[in-house]
Amino acid sequence: TAGINRAKNRQVELGEKSMERSLEAIRKAHIAVLVLDASQPINKQDLHLAGVANDHYKGLILVMNKWDKVPNKDAKIIYQYTREVADLFAFMKWVPIIFTSATKDIRLKEILNTALKIQQERRKRIPTGELKAFMQGCLRKNPPPMLKNPHIKEFEQADTNPPTFTIVAKTKKWIHFSYLRYIENQLRKRYGFKGTPIKFIKQQIK
Repeated sequence: TAGINRAKNRQVELGEKSMERSLEAIRKAHIAVLVLDASQPINKQDLHLAGVANDHYKGLILVMNKWDKVPNKDAKIIYQYTREVADLFAFMKWVPIIFTSATKDIRLKEILNTALKIQQERRKRIPTGELKAFMQGCLRKNPPPMLKNPHIKEFEQADTNPPTFTIVAKTKKWIHFSYLRYIENQLRKRYGFKGTPIKFIKQQIK
């Protein structure tokens, strides 16, 4: 059992070092590619790495590799796999998913092409006047709950890579995070930002 324990400890040590390298790579990157084994279930470590990329506002691509090992592939199976992966990463609905096979050279070029598109999305800048009209439309369509006539004084893009927006509100009680999610969804619906998180800088004037 001593030999078995040493082997287990060695495996744990290698796993920890691998995780540390992955985390460091994510922190240094603008766009991360998370390569997963399509023939194996997604685990907590995979979700954690994706969450770190999200928390650090990194662009992200989910690559489901070893797609050639999945049996009985047809349109229904592809849809089912895509749905299952999307459900697991529901907190990052903006992430593109690519099914690949490194050994069969399936969709490998699509990874680079997708990364280049994401970089364009991260560098996208929206004019301030256009964003002002956009925010007015959001407020008319769906006013913030529990607040009467919140005065959004400013809504402008502060930076790119990642796309960063400043929202200044004159209200005693700050707008709930769910409303910021609504604004984010509307931004994505109109302007895209596929493959990248959106950062909000909140400023409150009482």
